[in-house]
Amino acid sequence: QEAMQMLIPLSWLPFTLIARQLAAETGLPWLSNDEVRLVAETACGMTEPDEVNSLLQFHHALGHVLHYPDNPKINECVIINVEWLLRVVSQLFVPRPPELQDKRFRRHYELLQQSGILVEDLVQHIWGQDPTIAKHTEDIGHCKFLYNLMEEFSLLYDTLAKEVRSFFDGIQASRYFLVPALVRMVLESRHNEVPPSVDVSPDIFLCCGAQDLLTQTIYWRLVVRCMREYSPSRDPVLQPTTARIICFKAFTLVLQFFPRGIKISLQKETGIVSFLSMQEVCASVLPFIERQLDEIKGITLKHFQWSRAFRCRCSINEDPCDKHSKVNCESIGCYHFVLFDKDDVPRCTHPAGFQPWQDISAISQVWPCLPNLALDQASSSD
Repeated sequence: QEAMQMLIPLSWLPFTLIARQLAAETGLPWLSNDEVRLVAETACGMTEPDEVNSLLQFHHALGHVLHYPDNPKINECVIINVEWLLRVVSQLFVPRPPELQDKRFRRHYELLQQSGILVEDLVQHIWGQDPTIAKHTEDIGHCKFLYNLMEEFSLLYDTLAKEVRSFFDGIQASRYFLVPALVRMVLESRHNEVPPSVDVSPDIFLCCGAQDLLTQTIYWRLVVRCMREYSPSRDPVLQPTTARIICFKAFTLVLQFFPRGIKISLQKETGIVSFLSMQEVCASVLPFIERQLDEIKGITLKHFQWSRAFRCRCSINEDPCDKHSKVNCESIGCYHFVLFDKDDVPRCTHPAGFQPWQDISAISQVWPCLPNLALDQASSSD
C-alpha cells in the first residue's frame, strides 16, 4: 500500500519490462546485480547505487521483483520472473494423489505428506518433471540459491541430523528438509531426550489481538527461525503443537501453539554449567521472538497484532471453566490472560477478572515483561 502511494520518476516504469526481456535472453528467471545495474542505467538513466536500491525496493514492494539486499545468501541476484518462482515452490508442496506419484518415490511422498520431511531426492524428481523448471535446477548453484530463498520465507529448514534419520524407514539421502507447514508426527530421538530441569521460568504468552487467530504456518515459521538462531547443529524435539529447542547450551526453549497465541517457557537443564542466569536468557529470547514475529507479520499478515501476557490467577482458583466444567482447567483455551503492553496497565481478558499485581511482580523478575511505569501504577493501586 505504501508503494502504491509513492511518487516516482516516470523513468522507473520501463525497468521491469526491460529486465524481463534481458532475463528471457539469458534463459534464467533472475538477473545478477551487475545485469540489474546495467538495466537501471540504460532503461532508467540511473548510475548511483542508492538510486538503484530505491528502484528495486519499490518494485519489490509491488511484487514485480524479489530483492533481499540484507541476506548474504540470496543478495547476489534479483528474481525477475516471480511467477516462475511461485510455480517452483508450489510444485513441492501441492499434494499428489497416489496414482500421480512415481512408484520409486512413493515412500518419499508419504514421508512429506505425513511427517513434513522433504528428501532432496524428491525435490530433484519433482522439479525434473517440469521442463521449464528442470533446465534451471540442474545446476547445483541454482538449486542452492532456491533452497536459500525458501529458507528466507521459512518454507524449508535444512536441519535433521543423522541420529533422527533412522526414523525415516530407511530412506537414505544426502539432505533432508523440514517443511514447517506440513509437520504432523513427533520427531524425537533418544539423543534428544530432555533431561529433568532444575530451573523453570514462569510461562509467558504472546496472545493474538481480539480479531486474530494464530495460524500453524505463522507458528512453524517462528519455530524454524528459533531453530536457525539457537540450535543450527542440534535437532529439536518437535510435536504437532510443541517445539523444544536447545539454546545457550544449558537451556531449552519450549514453544507451544494454541489458536489464541504462543506459550513460551525456558528450562535450565541439570548437569550443564552455564554462566548465564535464567533472567539473562529470558531477556535475550523474548525480544528475539518478538522481532521474528514482526518480520513474519511483514511477509504474511501485516495487520496481525499480539500482546505479552501471562495466565491470570482468576482462571486457576475461581469457578469451573465453561467448556470442561473444571476448576483450574489446564486447557490453554480456558485460560484467562493478563495482557500488558508498553503503554497500558495490565488487565485480565475475562470480564469478571481482576488485576493480580503480585503475579505481575513475580513474573517481571524473570521475564523483561513490564515497564517500570506499569509496576509503579500497580503498586500505587494496591
